[in-house]
Amino acid sequence: MKRELESTRAFLFLLIVLLFLFAVAPASAQTTEERIKALEEVQRANAEELARLKGEQMELKKEATAAAAVLPTFTYRPGAGVTISAADRSWEWRISYLVNAHIYNAIDGNDKRGSTTGDIFTRRNRLFFTFWLDRGFYEFILTPDFDTGDITGQQNQSLRIHFEQLNPWFPTFMIGDRDRLMSLRGFERSSTANARVEDFNLDVLVDSNKDTLSYRGITLGWINKPVATGDFSFHVAYKPASGTTENDLADSDRKTFQTALGIRPFSREKNPWLERLAVGYGIQTDSLDSRSTRVAPASTRRLRLRTHERGSSRVTVFDTGNNAIGDGTHVWQGWSLHWGFGPYNLLSGGSLSRFASGKVGTASDGFKGVDGFSWEVAHELFLWSPKGFLTGSPTTPGSFLLGWAFNRSEGDCGKGADCSPGAGAFRRNRMLIRELAAWYFIRPAIRVGVWWDWYDTSNTPTGVQQQIGCRTRPGTDASKDCDWHTVNVGVQARF
Repeated sequence: MKRELESTRAFLFLLIVLLFLFAVAPASAQTTEERIKALEEVQRANAEELARLKGEQMELKKEATAAAAVLPTFTYRPGAGVTISAADRSWEWRISYLVNAHIYNAIDGNDKRGSTTGDIFTRRNRLFFTFWLDRGFYEFILTPDFDTGDITGQQNQSLRIHFEQLNPWFPTFMIGDRDRLMSLRGFERSSTANARVEDFNLDVLVDSNKDTLSYRGITLGWINKPVATGDFSFHVAYKPASGTTENDLADSDRKTFQTALGIRPFSREKNPWLERLAVGYGIQTDSLDSRSTRVAPASTRRLRLRTHERGSSRVTVFDTGNNAIGDGTHVWQGWSLHWGFGPYNLLSGGSLSRFASGKVGTASDGFKGVDGFSWEVAHELFLWSPKGFLTGSPTTPGSFLLGWAFNRSEGDCGKGADCSPGAGAFRRNRMLIRELAAWYFIRPAIRVGVWWDWYDTSNTPTGVQQQIGCRTRPGTDASKDCDWHTVNVGVQARF
């Protein structure tokens, strides 16, 4: 009986378990299926949300790209300044700044007579503003100048129209005040890149009837036009009147004409011995008008010999006088030669100025013809840079540049005339300049240097003799040959 009871209990327990399993299994299967469906629905919802978010992201990127496309760009290049450009280059605006701070030291000079040491002179202190329209077709230039005790205010301003954009053989048109398309001597060299302290196109033969740097006028220029293995630059210019510069207006109908040609015969060749060869020539002719009552800053009817230093240390050793040359034709000619190989550059050039004898009113000017002649040769060598010995360039930081130059200039004001600027009398003078310069480039367009100028004159004005230390006491001998030295230092930078 007991055994039957236990069997019955076991059977009932097994029956209950089987009933539970049959009851639970469908419920578990149903729950899993529902969970899978729920997860699939969430996944679909997430996929839709992800697609929506990606679409919004693409729209935002398109809007950002479109916004960036219409915003101006800002770029900076050492020596060229800051340029702000429209995205489509419909306009551009460039601002740059040039400053040369020099300390002139007249080693042999007498400070009581004007030749001092330790004077600081901002030789060039200029802001450059350039504005382009229509992808550079129209170009506007404005350059105020704030040199110490020298030129102040407006320096260059011009409008240029680049017709060469329409056809490569069309000219560039320029109308402006003290601006230029190319050098009068046909070849261009920057005064902040070469060894010479002053621009290569400046010499001590100061012919006030022309300006080697710039002028007021109308110019047509064909610049760097390729021909065969090289290229050429050529310009023709019309100027209102002799020496008209800055805000000075002409009061004479006698005009000035000027032309210059520069040729680089092998600039497109890859021959390192020939590709830097360049030659240039320029000529200007005008007719002096003594009726003019205008006394221009350039003193238009005048010829002088002066030293490079500025301020009180500058010395004049030959001078026809302010607007003293009479009526007549004046012709100026200039030429240049440049050749370079590797770290070496050779520069040479000269100028010839000739004034016809004339009258001031009804009287003779007394000069019997005024002539000036100047020639120079300069050597430059990059001795070292971080790249090694005999390497370097104006754009390589750490470059060391050494230069040596020689200049001879002569002035003659005719038989029987006096061109001594002060006491004493002589009709002609000769000045020699030997210049040794060393420059260290801190970074592109910024350099520091020292230069030694050794001057020699064949006829030295008596007042100048005391100023430069050639004579300690007043004298009357204006034919005395004198030599003197200046050792100057400076920093030159363009941002």
